[in-house]
Amino acid sequence: MKHKQQLQKRVKTSVKAFQDLFENTEPAPPDFDPEQARWEVLKDKHNL
Repeated sequence: MKHKQQLQKRVKTSVKAFQDLFENTEPAPPDFDPEQARWEVLKDKHNL
C-alpha cells in the first residue's frame, strides 16, 4: 500500500468534481502511444 501512496500525485483543479478522479489515477506506462490508443478507439467505434 505504501507503493500506491507514492504513485498518487496531487493535482489541483478548480472543478471539485474532478479532484478525486485526478488523485486516484496512475501515470501512463512509458511505452504508451496516444496515437495507437486513439486509432484503437476509432476502430472499435466504427467497426473498422
